[in-house]
Amino acid sequence: MTEQIDTIQDLIRILGTHPEWRAQLRPLILTEELLSLPDQVRALADRIADLMAVQDRTEHQLNLLATAQGRSEHRLSNVEKILAQLAAAQAQGEHRLGNLEEAFARSEQRLSKVEEILVQLVAAQVRTEQRLGGVENDVAILKGDVLELRFGKQLVSAYGRWLRRSRFFPMTRSTSCLTMRWMPGI
Repeated sequence: MTEQIDTIQDLIRILGTHPEWRAQLRPLILTEELLSLPDQVRALADRIADLMAVQDRTEHQLNLLATAQGRSEHRLSNVEKILAQLAAAQAQGEHRLGNLEEAFARSEQRLSKVEEILVQLVAAQVRTEQRLGGVENDVAILKGDVLELRFGKQLVSAYGRWLRRSRFFPMTRSTSCLTMRWMPGI
């Protein structure tokens, strides 16, 4: 059965009824570039599928990085807060150190005054001890005089009738008289 082809429409209709003719006509009508297009499109589709898989992995990694970046920003914010607290604590420490230095300077001044007063007190103590030594000597002399007076009173009351005619000699004179009497070589 031969069919006659007078128009393009006839050719299209016949090719529609005979698909095997289309495969034979294609290399004759189409250029090499057009014939390789289906393979190129398949390769591009495969490549696009690979790129989409890579894109999906990249997006997943990007999401992970965004999450990590968020955590890093949060941690950095915490570090900034801690640094601000440390700076405030250091400023407070420096202020307190300044106060301690001032208090130490005042203590040094007071200690210097106390040292001066202590030196004065030591000098006064030395003078007091010297005066006390003199007072002790005076008290010893006074005790001796009091004992002599008591002894003299007791002697008079006990031996008064025998001593009525006796006279009182000062100690220095009686000592020198006794010394001459008992130690004739002196």
